[in-house]
Amino acid sequence: MSHDVKLINEAYQKTQHMLFYHGTSSKNLASIKKHGLVPGKSQGADYWALGPDEEDEYNVFPPAKIVSLADNIDDAKGYANVSTEVNGGTPVIFIVRIPRSHFGNLHGVNKKGFHPSYTGIIPPEWIFFK
Repeated sequence: MSHDVKLINEAYQKTQHMLFYHGTSSKNLASIKKHGLVPGKSQGADYWALGPDEEDEYNVFPPAKIVSLADNIDDAKGYANVSTEVNGGTPVIFIVRIPRSHFGNLHGVNKKGFHPSYTGIIPPEWIFFK
């Protein structure tokens, strides 16, 4: 059983929601608050995944098809810093709550380990800003 399937199966038994972090630039906040996290809108994720010092991170979903998430705040800070390098602004981190009914859109295993992602739009009401 792959890591992401095991994680999702355990989550089905224990919770109605799964929480993740998302890191971005402050320049993206107005759009995120209005439209949510939309796959293909982030230049930062593509830059991080396909940058000159990295191999392609995505073994199943191309960057334009997913929303990158983090299961820890340090990874989210890293993603926010990359987004800020690409887009300007300041780093911003927030919490994303995925409802149980959408666990099937969560993915996470690639050749470098566990890097959670979501296929589809994450609506604004699932996003919690500090």
